[in-house]
Amino acid sequence: VNREPISFYPEAVVPLLRLGRGIAHDIAWSPDGETLAMASSVGVWLYDPDDLEAEPSLLSKSPPEAVTHVAYSPNGRLMAAGGDTLQLWDTGTNELLRSIDTGGAVVSVAFSPDSAQIVSSNRFGSDRYGVWLWDVATGSEIVQLADRRVVANLTFSPDGALIAGVALADCCFSVVMWDAASGEERFNQGAGVRAAPDRVLFSPDSATLTVIDRTGSLLFLDPHDPYGNSDSIVVGEGEDTSDWYPPGAGYTADGGLLVTMSGLGHMRVWNANSLQLVNEFALDWEASSVAFNPDGSRMAAVNRRGGIAIWDTESRALVGQYDGIASSSHTVDFSPDGRWLASDAGVWDIQTGERLWPFSAHEGLVLDVAFSLDGSLLATGSADQIVGVWSVQDRELLHSLTGHEQPVKRVLFIGQEQLLTASDDSVRMWNAATGESLSVSDDQATEAPMQTLELDSAGISGVRSLAYGNDMIALSDDYANIYLWHTERSDATWQTMTHDTFGRGFNALAFSHEWMASAGNDSAVQLWDWRTGDHLGVITTHNSWIYALAFSPDDYLLASAGCAETLRNPWDGSPYCAGADLRLYSLLDNLQYVVPQGHTGVIRDLDFNADGTLLATASEDGTILLWGVPATH
Repeated sequence: VNREPISFYPEAVVPLLRLGRGIAHDIAWSPDGETLAMASSVGVWLYDPDDLEAEPSLLSKSPPEAVTHVAYSPNGRLMAAGGDTLQLWDTGTNELLRSIDTGGAVVSVAFSPDSAQIVSSNRFGSDRYGVWLWDVATGSEIVQLADRRVVANLTFSPDGALIAGVALADCCFSVVMWDAASGEERFNQGAGVRAAPDRVLFSPDSATLTVIDRTGSLLFLDPHDPYGNSDSIVVGEGEDTSDWYPPGAGYTADGGLLVTMSGLGHMRVWNANSLQLVNEFALDWEASSVAFNPDGSRMAAVNRRGGIAIWDTESRALVGQYDGIASSSHTVDFSPDGRWLASDAGVWDIQTGERLWPFSAHEGLVLDVAFSLDGSLLATGSADQIVGVWSVQDRELLHSLTGHEQPVKRVLFIGQEQLLTASDDSVRMWNAATGESLSVSDDQATEAPMQTLELDSAGISGVRSLAYGNDMIALSDDYANIYLWHTERSDATWQTMTHDTFGRGFNALAFSHEWMASAGNDSAVQLWDWRTGDHLGVITTHNSWIYALAFSPDDYLLASAGCAETLRNPWDGSPYCAGADLRLYSLLDNLQYVVPQGHTGVIRDLDFNADGTLLATASEDGTILLWGVPATH
């Protein structure tokens, strides 16, 4: 291995195709009712509400930025997207006009009724956090309304005189209101009915500020005398209201009806004048955000996987639906012929970008996937503790393999039909074609119903990663130990390799014909001679945790991926990582290729196709990217 400093190669790796639309956070109707904007982990998707199955267009910065909140200007000319910056888009041209650096991740955004101003708030723990009023035309700050307070669900009164929101300060929620002209605080009080306030909205005539708490109960305040008498509606007293946590509410255009919806799809329609319940029903929809069209006749809801549903608010009829397919994307694997790509969301056609079929038989999240060597079988490991074996041709489940007592974190084929699976406490081997159990150290079926390696009895503390290559199984535990097993030797025993990584285990292992690579939370890629167990060298170009490794089929390239930076939780100081980091090296030529930013979330897995021309990366942003790999090798 060449240990000279790595030099950069100027030819960039090219992102070719994104599979999936990311994790959805928010939804908004355009003022003309002709567009639905969905804020996602990769940008803003624009849908036709009359045809949700049609391919939407994507508004995204370069490099992409996760967007958690979206709002249209009342005149319909602008759209605001809140992420790490506050983006203003021209809705006529779909061009980015400007990005306002607010000092941290935006948690709420709203336009003034005249579309001339915009109010935003930042996340707690940002470089600076609070509430600001901005001039739309120039992007300059007009006034800071609050310092070191996070305020969610910001909204202007329709007459433009007031701004209201729900503030979190010193671990307490309160309703806060400002004079929009002077920036003076007019009201600040923990104004829930049965629980903490969660959402506020003004009536169309600006005469009422409605507060919805986390049980779905309602409080009606006079915004000009908020400390005076108020009306309230207590909802679900004595009932379980844990599903309420309201993602949305809205008035009809004439102000006659108020509609609220819970996180699990429980909708209530109220007479806004008499405060009587007009109707309630369950929509069987788990929503993360809800928005009403301009006249209040239709309601759209979005869930985290990017599914959208639209209902007629009067008849309750479902008038449009798109199921969505986003997942946390923890795993990817190419089929041997390169036609298909499997992920936790299902199997994809990489030519069209279409998802062909999901793994609907699992009741838990799919944590790992693997094709058999001839591509006829596909294995899935799930949080439901079941291993699924699927026929790729028939797209059907052949076997549900049970026996693991913990989520199945790793599945891999080590022969045409030999399947190795691992959970935190055991490693098992199966005949994938028949569903029979095999011995971990023998490729012949046993008479016992199941053979397994119990990790505790073997002195192994958990399974952090699992890999196969050169007739060797490699397993890493929670303490930076790597265990090697030679599958073709009848007298094989586990060989242990250890490297000091400050007590941090290896998240990823990968074999080439010559080397084995390992990587973990110490931000380094370790290189080993798998024959002798000798440590050969280290690559230290990453800045944070590494979760995935893969060698190209010809061994020329090594890809590593994980997080862009390590941060501290502002509440308890615990470390976590964020952002995406993908590196590509030629170990023989000591080159590192330039890789543009493509994901907004941590990259959890990657895989080369059979001829090494494509690299797939799976990210916590809920998408998969296919990259064109330099052909210089």
